[in-house]
This record gives sequence, C-alpha cells and structure tokens, in this order.
Amino acid sequence: MLIHKILGLSLGIVLLSTAAFAETDAGTSATPTPAQRADSVRDGMRNKAVDMEKMAQHREEMREKFASRLELTEEQRAKAKELHEKNRAEMKKIMDEIDSLQEKAKELREKSKTEFEALLTDQQKEKLKQMHEEHQAKKEKMKDMPNFKDKMKHKKHHFPHEKPMKPKED
Repeated sequence: MLIHKILGLSLGIVLLSTAAFAETDAGTSATPTPAQRADSVRDGMRNKAVDMEKMAQHREEMREKFASRLELTEEQRAKAKELHEKNRAEMKKIMDEIDSLQEKAKELREKSKTEFEALLTDQQKEKLKQMHEEHQAKKEKMKDMPNFKDKMKHKKHHFPHEKPMKPKED
C-alpha cells in the first residue's frame, strides 16, 4: 500500500513538473522515432552523453518557450527555476527510494519462489514448469487479440484484502 502511495505521489510530481516546464507544438514530438531509439540502443553507452546533452538542451528550450508564452518576469523565471531544482532534488530522493524498494521486492519474490520450489517434489516441479509455460502461451495469445491493450489499461490490479478499483469515468 505504501509503495502505491509513493508511486502515485512520484508520478504526480513528475507530471506536474513536466507540464510546468515542457510543451511541444502540435504536430511535433519530443519522442524519438523507432529508428532513433534503435540507433541509441545499438550504439549503447557511446551515445549516452550526447543524448543527455541533447535532452538537457531540449528541456531548457521548452522551459524558455513556456516562460515566454506566460510572459514571466526575470524574477518569476528565477523563482520558477529555483523551485524546479528544489523539487527535482526531492524527486530524485523519492525515485531512489522507489528503486531500492523495487529491488528489495524483487529479491523477496525470488527468495519466496526458491523456498516454495524447495517444498515440491520433482514431479510437482515439472508440473509447475508446465503450468508456467501454459500461462506464458496464454499471455502471448492475449497480446494478439484486438483491443487487448485498450482493455488492459482500464484493468486495475488490487490485493485480495482491498476492494477492486473501478475505472474512472471519462
């Protein structure tokens, strides 16, 4: 439950921060094309410094455009920059905590899986493997279904002790 609150808070802060300091023109996109993503992956770490520099430059251009459209004074711009930097530092701390919690959760899942499998006989382990393969095949089949992604984005996961979440009405 705590992780859900932290993730929700983090997402909210990121979205507000991004909305306040980034804006794209209609018809243009800051999102790289598939070819650009492939090049970046293929070249690996060589391009990381260049990509980071480009991203920083793009963020600065978007902040300037945003400030210009709002006709912010120099004082307002300075205060907004200070606020952004302070919130960014706080966000980094939160994201680091989330990363740590996610790693701990992963380790706990692996430990639990190993301990559970140790309880099983060889025959049960084989059956578990078969069940897992069937589940994976079913997931792959579902991905090929029309509108699968649309249906899944409205599905809310919940814990058995919580009430199911209803999708928001648009």
